Amino acid sequence: MTSSMAHRQEMAGNSPAASPNAPAATRLALDPGEQPQAATGDAYQLLRMIREWHRALVRSKDQAQLLGAVCRVVVETGCFDFAGVVCLDEDAGPALRLLAHSGRIGECVEDALPTGADAWQRAAGTAIRTRRPCLLDELAAQAAQTVFPDEFEGDRVRALCALPLRDQDGCFGALLVGACAAGAFAPLVVALLDELSEGLAFGLATQRQRGSGESCGKALGLDEGHAGLLFDSNPRPMWIFDVQTLAFMAVNDAALAVYGYTREEFLAITIHDVCPPDQTPLLSDDIIGVEEGVGDRGVWQHVRKGGSRLEVEVTARRISFRGRPAELALVDDITARRRTEAALIQSEINYRQLVENANSIILRWTPQGKITFINDFGLRFFGYASEDLIGRHVVGTIVPADRPGGQDLCALMSEICRDPARFEHNVNQNMRSNGERVWVAWTNRAVLDEQGRVSELFSVGADISARKFAEDRLAESEARYFSLFETAPDAIVILDRQTQKVLNVNRAACRLYGYTREEFKRLAPEDVPARVERIITTGSVEESTAPIYARWEKKKDGTIFLVEIETGFFEQGGREAVVVFIRDVTEQKRAEEALRLTQFSVDHSSEAAYWMSADGRLIYVNQAACEAIGYAREELLQMSVCDIDPLFPRERWSAHWRELRERRHMVFESTHRKRDGNAFPVEIRANLIEFGGKEYNCALARDISERKRAEAQLRRYREHLEELVAERTNELLCANRELRQAMAQLVQAEKLAALGSLVAGVAHELNTPLGNSRVVASLLGEQIHELASAFEQGALRRSQVEGFLLRGQEAVDLLERNAARAADLISQFKQVAVDQSSMRRRSFDLRQTVDDILVALRPSLKRTQHRVDVDIPYGLELDSYPGPLEQIIVNLVENALAHGLAAQGAGRVALHAYALDPARFVLRVSDNGVGIDAPILKRVFEPFFTTRLGQGGSGLGLYIVYNLVSGVLGGSIDVESTPGQGTTFIVVLPRRAPEASVDEHALSRD
Repeated sequence: MTSSMAHRQEMAGNSPAASPNAPAATRLALDPGEQPQAATGDAYQLLRMIREWHRALVRSKDQAQLLGAVCRVVVETGCFDFAGVVCLDEDAGPALRLLAHSGRIGECVEDALPTGADAWQRAAGTAIRTRRPCLLDELAAQAAQTVFPDEFEGDRVRALCALPLRDQDGCFGALLVGACAAGAFAPLVVALLDELSEGLAFGLATQRQRGSGESCGKALGLDEGHAGLLFDSNPRPMWIFDVQTLAFMAVNDAALAVYGYTREEFLAITIHDVCPPDQTPLLSDDIIGVEEGVGDRGVWQHVRKGGSRLEVEVTARRISFRGRPAELALVDDITARRRTEAALIQSEINYRQLVENANSIILRWTPQGKITFINDFGLRFFGYASEDLIGRHVVGTIVPADRPGGQDLCALMSEICRDPARFEHNVNQNMRSNGERVWVAWTNRAVLDEQGRVSELFSVGADISARKFAEDRLAESEARYFSLFETAPDAIVILDRQTQKVLNVNRAACRLYGYTREEFKRLAPEDVPARVERIITTGSVEESTAPIYARWEKKKDGTIFLVEIETGFFEQGGREAVVVFIRDVTEQKRAEEALRLTQFSVDHSSEAAYWMSADGRLIYVNQAACEAIGYAREELLQMSVCDIDPLFPRERWSAHWRELRERRHMVFESTHRKRDGNAFPVEIRANLIEFGGKEYNCALARDISERKRAEAQLRRYREHLEELVAERTNELLCANRELRQAMAQLVQAEKLAALGSLVAGVAHELNTPLGNSRVVASLLGEQIHELASAFEQGALRRSQVEGFLLRGQEAVDLLERNAARAADLISQFKQVAVDQSSMRRRSFDLRQTVDDILVALRPSLKRTQHRVDVDIPYGLELDSYPGPLEQIIVNLVENALAHGLAAQGAGRVALHAYALDPARFVLRVSDNGVGIDAPILKRVFEPFFTTRLGQGGSGLGLYIVYNLVSGVLGGSIDVESTPGQGTTFIVVLPRRAPEASVDEHALSRD
């Protein structure tokens, strides 16, 4: 906004129509196209604000809507920072009351106006009292602090303009416009704002007349007071036409001037007469469109009296005028504006193309250092998006806080803002978004306001990082040259070509010859080491270098050594110079002798050596290679690898070469073919060697025929060993099979022993009811015999018969009860026996099955003082195999009696079951016995593991339990025990057992 206001000031400062005393009609005659080219955009912006205000005037339905609309237009379209309307509050004395406002600081002004905003009150009071605009520029810091809180420290109001709201009786209020930039209100800006305030006063008068019940016709009548005067003096064409007849009912002076009719001629025509024939069909639709409110009809073409056309923008509102339905229309001639817009758009396009296509950084920033614009090239160069830079400070974004050398760049930016002329051309280190430092050459221009102060800085930058880098590289190159010259391992002597005097020598030359640098420079030309008279005489600068040659030299101490000399020519300070490179090759010669010795060693090595090029051609072979395959060396050097190695045809060689280049070293086996056609195996060690800018394969081939024969013999031994292992494996399988049979027999014996125990228990239980039945039957027989004897003797008495019948009835009852008890026991035994001896699947109640098992175990329990407690609810239905489940319970209970409670007088075994979820249940069998030690606890489910070996324990009881739980019943079993505190077996089983496989049936039968 600051730069925009400055441009307005520059644009309007020399305008002849910019005086605030000019009539409204004169001020409105200003056309954006007539302004200087630099100010066209800002003039158009202000005129657009007036046009938007006229639209709001027609559209607003009440005073509050009108006031809010004008404040928003000033801020949003006019780009000011604040707009408000105040009026005199007669009830509260000569005080100002804020009616409406807009802008980001409006809330602060609303609070500050009644008490502390002296500047605002003074401006508004002056405008109301004098009925003229009042301008306050460069508000005092104290006044600005009164208006703004601390958070607006950088955006305080610097300029304020108060425009009076005039009516027939004087001034009733003021329009306040504020800007954060000093000098924002140029004369033309004040004139345009004054015009807007006149329109606002007209609108408020109209709204008051509407609110007081007067007709719109009276409010807008041409000869009825001030409202009519405002209608007539409006600088934009306005008219009222009858909606039904489309005849004009009223027009203002501006319409007469624009369309070329007299008032009588205008009132004698209809709306069709000002519209071209091609737009007449659309006219009725647009009239209907404003029946319920305001209709913006957009852009139309109208016809003047002389036939010329003009483009207009029409805003209309339905009203009642002189008792008839009518429309009030505001017409805005946009013909010139369209031309101006086209020119402005083209100008903006040209400017944007210039800015956006420039290969330079274009930057605009405030004196406070905030960036207001940067072109696309600059955004790409620095690596930012526009929203990441606009409004942010240059330091910390595109300018680092300091240079690596320690210079404070924040202070440098401040100096540029204070005195931009001194930094018109400046080279500065900048920073990209990723932190990379770059060098930019800036050209800075200051944009000044009327007071000559800097309002904005315009900077154009060019990336000189490459040039800076080149300069640094040059300095580095010079330093590197000196460093290389001084630290070069070879001796370097620089001579003047004409005088043959020593100009400079490096340290290596001093070390090589034993002279100091000063001694070298004092030597006479004939005493200079490595004299190159012939080369100096015959060489030239254009030739640059001369051939290399070797000669014997003498050091200062008289030592003789061999050197290799190379010379070059260059210009230094306009004089031709000779640079002599001297290399002590004494050691090199020794190395060459050693190399020749090495070559001789390779030639006579016992292993075959081959050098191959990238295409597989043999370029070197030693004597061992020739002897190995029977060719002469000359013959081999005409051959390739595929000629001596049948495993490497030509089509395979390229893949082998690529692999060798990747791995650099390879060891593999192949086959070589002798001259006579016989093949033999070889082990090849291939190495990739780079020499002279080319790549070679240096390979050593070793005959491995003897090793292959040894490997074959070893392979035969291995095969024989595998046969022995197979025999041992068969023996182990047989032993394992016999072991499984023995285990099956032991399992069967264990089950038969359990079944025998069950039979013994049932027999004991049956003994009581059967014995009782026998005694009762014997007594009943004796009674019958006595009764029969008395009957035969004729001594049978009635009492005797009655006594027999009574005792007989009791005997029968006893017989029935004992027989039923025996039958129940037999049935339970039969069910248990059938379940344990078969894999019959059925549905059963867990509690009932456990009760049946305990009946069978009762004889065993009676011989001890132990008891079995059952905590299993009835109704826990299972679809499973009761036989394996009964065997599990029996084995766990007997294991508790035999191991856990054997050493106790009176122990307890608890059976507890509950549903874990709808598909599973948990069975816990616990005792309060001696418990199990940790080492033994890990092995309780192993087969044949028992702590009572030789005492009747087979070690298969818990093994059988584990197999039945995890196999047949599809569950899991775990054991918990603490020595001295008892043992608990936890069995988790599905309520519906899985279908048993053939192996599981066999396990159960076993």
